[in-house]
Amino acid sequence: MGTHEALMDRLEMLLDGQEIPFSANLQFETGGTVNFWAMAVAGEYLRAIRFGTDAEKKKARERAREYFDRQRKDGHMSRGLAVEQSCPDPHYNFHLVSAAAIRLGAREAGHADVLADSGEWFRWHVGLYRSCMSNGEVFMPGLRAKGNPSWQTSTMAIRTILGLKPTGPAKKAAKWKERVFAGPRIVRQLLSQNDDLGGAKDSTETPLLRLPMTVRHYENGYVAFLQRPAAGSGLTILEPLDWVCVRHDSHDAPDLGREWGKEPPVLGKLIQERQLGKKAV
Repeated sequence: MGTHEALMDRLEMLLDGQEIPFSANLQFETGGTVNFWAMAVAGEYLRAIRFGTDAEKKKARERAREYFDRQRKDGHMSRGLAVEQSCPDPHYNFHLVSAAAIRLGAREAGHADVLADSGEWFRWHVGLYRSCMSNGEVFMPGLRAKGNPSWQTSTMAIRTILGLKPTGPAKKAAKWKERVFAGPRIVRQLLSQNDDLGGAKDSTETPLLRLPMTVRHYENGYVAFLQRPAAGSGLTILEPLDWVCVRHDSHDAPDLGREWGKEPPVLGKLIQERQLGKKAV
């Protein structure tokens, strides 16, 4: 079993209400990928507040707060020099389910500080992702983008938060039970409990991004692209999808740019340009 599966197993067992023991080898307080760290923090926070000792609860709460604070300082979906911002499926789900599980736990425990942290995360998250939607679907540049990128999970999540009708996999009840959609499933659970996710639905705030993003809107579509990392930055940049070009009237897959191999295209008359991520706004 791989580490992703082990971490998701723990999270899904906890989300189902099962009691599980502490697992020291699945904590990733240092090292590990960004998503390993996120799932480890979320799983231990949920476990500790339900079944842990007072000391375990205190430490898990501190780590949950650090999880959000590190992203304020290092960038959304980033930790230190490791960057996974706006990653497509399946990595997107690992980040979303972690933030959602922490918020679920904070509501149970009455941790107002963690609720405030997670509410800010969700406002920033929704503000970022709604900036790259066409006909109600998410298409955006990001990292960890192997093969043909898919944004089904983020589309399901953002549409759910915005109160839009289900589309694609979200129209099938069985799909909500699949592991790749665990994040949207917990988001839907929170919303069903009258949680507004810190006001995320109406948010236009956006987070700090380690690789700032520009979105150019044209009459017939948009182009979104990432800033190239500076030489010698030391950042860990894996499988970058550095731009997407989306035509609103097309049913074809978006045009994609990889590894900063060519400049993003121009679609005609520029209507608006937004620069996101140089600081949290």
